[in-house]
Amino acid sequence: MELNRKKIIASTVLNATIALLTITGAVVMFAGLEFMPEVQIIKTSRIGEFRFFTTDSNLFLGISAIVFLVYDGLVLSGRTKEIPKVVYILKFAATSAVALTFFVVFGYLEFVISGGFIRCIKNSSLFYHLLSPILSVVTFVCFERTNKLKPRHIILGVTPAAIYGIYYIINLFVHAQGNTVQSKYDFYHLVSGGLWQIIIIVPLTVVISYAISAALWALNRTKQKQKK
Repeated sequence: MELNRKKIIASTVLNATIALLTITGAVVMFAGLEFMPEVQIIKTSRIGEFRFFTTDSNLFLGISAIVFLVYDGLVLSGRTKEIPKVVYILKFAATSAVALTFFVVFGYLEFVISGGFIRCIKNSSLFYHLLSPILSVVTFVCFERTNKLKPRHIILGVTPAAIYGIYYIINLFVHAQGNTVQSKYDFYHLVSGGLWQIIIIVPLTVVISYAISAALWALNRTKQKQKK
């Protein structure tokens, strides 16, 4: 029981930190603050930031962290005995989403955009590309018990990417000029070689997203068994 309480306290501290990072990143992003201004970036309206999966996935993570934080507090105060399954599902989906963000940014995007790695961690990207994803994975894997989540729930980790993917594909076809799409609409450079690349990108993204979700679920289960 004491071990569980220590893990809940750790989860509380880490989720509070994630929420703080999310809020800080949002302030930096929407206020247009720049503490690394020497790297040129594509300017967009503040509301335009929502077109990026990075923004959406991190705000989703922040919301899920706050919800989890509330239930951690209820458990610690004795007002409830357990955290509902839906809260675990929410956090699992959000963690899978930001883990995908991390993988795409540092496994692909930094190699195809000008500015490379530095641009990927400048200003709000420092929080949303690097700090929050790493912290969320550590929190989920090490301190949040997901014994309520079954293997069939792994597919739920793919849901955020699938929803965003539908938007992105529609956006590409709407702005397509023949077989090409301008980079300002294909902002992840997924079809820079031609619109036909969708037939490769879509299944590849689904496989990667599912693999990330399955890995997070499996790592959490392994960690919980080690603690028994």
